[in-house]
Amino acid sequence: MPAKNVSGIVGDLGLRLKTWRKQNKMKGFQLAEKLEISQASISEIENGKSLPSCKTLQKLCELTNLNIIWLLVDEGPMEVLKD
Repeated sequence: MPAKNVSGIVGDLGLRLKTWRKQNKMKGFQLAEKLEISQASISEIENGKSLPSCKTLQKLCELTNLNIIWLLVDEGPMEVLKD
């Protein structure tokens, strides 16, 4: 589903990802490297131009403390505790 602008679900998700990344003092290229995707892909997600793939969401969940529920629907805490 392509985004027409940065409003709505796609834009909201992108803004939440950018907020989380900046709060964790991470550059876009650093997150891209961690997720093994291009910096351009991170930029497109954060700017509301595309949604992350299922594989990218899975990696975010596995490799970070980002709460995927918060990312997707803005419910619960931004981060979760990992064992």
